[in-house]
Amino acid sequence: MHATGCAEGEVAGAHQALADYLRAAHRPARRERGLSDITIADVLSIYTDDVVAPHPDHKRIARRLQRVSDWWGNKTLAQVTGATCRAYVTHRGNAGGARRDLQDLSAAIGHHHREGYHREIVKVALPRRGEVRDRWLSRSEIAGLVWTMWRAREGGERKGQGRYTMRHLARFVLLAYATASRPGAVLTASWEAAAGRSYLDLDAGVCYRLREGARATNKRQPPVRLPRGILAHLRRWRRMADKARAEAAAAAAAAGKPAAHGAFVVEWHGEPVARIKVGFANAVKAAKLGAGVSPHTLRHSAVTHMMQQGVPTY
Repeated sequence: MHATGCAEGEVAGAHQALADYLRAAHRPARRERGLSDITIADVLSIYTDDVVAPHPDHKRIARRLQRVSDWWGNKTLAQVTGATCRAYVTHRGNAGGARRDLQDLSAAIGHHHREGYHREIVKVALPRRGEVRDRWLSRSEIAGLVWTMWRAREGGERKGQGRYTMRHLARFVLLAYATASRPGAVLTASWEAAAGRSYLDLDAGVCYRLREGARATNKRQPPVRLPRGILAHLRRWRRMADKARAEAAAAAAAAGKPAAHGAFVVEWHGEPVARIKVGFANAVKAAKLGAGVSPHTLRHSAVTHMMQQGVPTY
């Protein structure tokens, strides 16, 4: 007997508990079968266990796969056709988001095929890639964005009105632009080398952007030397982090509670920040930078400025 934990009359909760139980209890067959006998749910389950679970960003990927499973799960590999892929794009209502989801589905099917659980080739039809963004920020625009983030308060910009709400984003912008790094490498940047983190060696002045334990991909993310300007900021932030950590540890010890860690460059209340999409968009709007500016724009801007200065592409 397995209890649902729901009271009498909580039908929707009971149904959800049953679905969760069946999903946890189900073990997909790991043997060769025909396409009509293999559900997409099985394919995604195997991919999650083998590939996603050890990935540092497994939670975010799992959320995407859950969205794919909600629509595709009961279908079989034999039903992966151009028509069903286009139907999913229509259902999703966002060609860019649907393309990302279908790429995940394609990766899961490819893993299933490589493991020898099916022999036939199954192709996932992807929607057309969106137009390449050519928006980049000038140095004055980046400075304006940082200043907007630095001044932002809960109750407005006037002195004494609420706590600062975007200073962690200002750090993100400065480090992302200085190192021409992708958002993921900046958000996992830590003062301490550890699994799942990119590492800032302030003594050597080097940023190791590939997260420790992560497999190198075609994005490569090689180490990059830290420019003097950002290195000075980082050393000051490190001293501030050490001081705040010591104070938090003392306060936590007195209260008998665990202290915030304070090991990452970009933190909010002592905890690492996983997503900045909404906050960044709000800051861009407040800085009046217009459309087409995303966290990745910082990397594009840094590369553009280096090319304008004649820095070799390599």
